[in-house]
Amino acid sequence: AAPLPEVRTEPAPVVEPAPIPEPPPELPPVQNLRKVPYEQAGPQDWPEIYLGLGVTGILQSTAANCQLVGRQASEFQFILDDTNSTLYDPSHQGRLADLLSNYFIERCSVKIQQGKVTAETPSMIAQRLKIERQAHAVASIKADPIVLQLIQHFDAVLREESIEPV
Repeated sequence: AAPLPEVRTEPAPVVEPAPIPEPPPELPPVQNLRKVPYEQAGPQDWPEIYLGLGVTGILQSTAANCQLVGRQASEFQFILDDTNSTLYDPSHQGRLADLLSNYFIERCSVKIQQGKVTAETPSMIAQRLKIERQAHAVASIKADPIVLQLIQHFDAVLREESIEPV
């Protein structure tokens, strides 16, 4: 007969819950966005303007990876992140100008130059928020008393890569 497996008689170590961090800010739903007034639109407003444009298709990749660096009257000047410019086409300037014109109900023009961005683009903001949401989801699961009991009782291991934020 095969030998019986050894049974542990010592209690498993007590696992204390980790503090739950505050949830990260989320991008507001598009329908609740403040419309940036044309007269006040500047580089700091680009992420909010971008969300209000409803950009789709390949132009979305270009616009999401742009930083608004300046504005002279009706001309919006952008830097397109060099590392994310493979889908860029010069026609994107005119298409983005049309979207901005529709957004502001004012005729706009756009100048896009490839280069190094110095502030977060809409794409970078979305990526940062995704990482923050993931970190918050992992911290919440690690602090959940039921999960802690399961880990303690079954000597389980939490696979963090399997956790997805909701």
